[in-house]
Amino acid sequence: MTTMNNFMRAVLASAMAILLTGCWDASINQPIELGDGEKRTGDFNSVNGSITLGHGCEVDGDCRTVNGAIRVGDDSSVGGLGTVNGGITIGRDVTVAGDVETVNGAVSCGCGVEVEGEVRNINGEISLDDTEVARNVRTHNGDILLRNGSRVGGDLVVEDSNNNPDIEEELRIEIAGGSVVEGNVISRSNERRVVVYLLDGGTLKGEVIGARIAE
Repeated sequence: MTTMNNFMRAVLASAMAILLTGCWDASINQPIELGDGEKRTGDFNSVNGSITLGHGCEVDGDCRTVNGAIRVGDDSSVGGLGTVNGGITIGRDVTVAGDVETVNGAVSCGCGVEVEGEVRNINGEISLDDTEVARNVRTHNGDILLRNGSRVGGDLVVEDSNNNPDIEEELRIEIAGGSVVEGNVISRSNERRVVVYLLDGGTLKGEVIGARIAE
C-alpha cells in the first residue's frame, strides 16, 4: 500500500500546486485534450477532468488527474500516466516512459504497447494485449489478464486487500496466448483466493508464492 499512497500524495500535490499557482491551463474542472499529431513538453495535470491524447502524439512529461479517465491514442509516446479515480486506456503501439497507475479504475493496454515502468492499481481489472511491461504488475482487488504474447519483465503481485471480509470471489491471473512472465506470481492477500491460469502457451518463469495454479 505504501507505493500507492506515495502515488496518491504525488497526484494530490500536483493538484494543490495547480490551485495555489493559478495555473488554469492545467485544468481544474475541465478535460484536457491533445489533438492528433500534437507535440508538447511538460506535464499535464488536472483536478477534476479527463485527459485525452490523440493519435501520434508526443508528450515529454507525465499526465496526472485526480478525478477522471486517461486515454492515449495509437502511435503516441508519453511519460507516466496516473489517476486516482478513473480508468486508463492505452491504444496500439504506444510507448509509456514511466509508470501506469490508478487507484480506482481498470487499466487496458492495446497491441504493441511498451511500458518502461510498472503497471499498478488497487481496484479494477488490468488487461494487457500484446503489451510489454519492463517491471512489475501490481493490484489489490482486480484480475490480471495477459494475452497475445504479452511480456512482464518483473513479478505479478497481488497486495493485501486491507482485511476486507466481504471479498470472497476468486482473483484471476491469466497468462495466455504465449504471454510470458519473467518473474514470480506473488500473493500477499489474506482474504482473496488467487488462482493462476496458464493457457495457450502462457509461461511463468518464476515461482507461485501465496497463490495456486489452476489444474
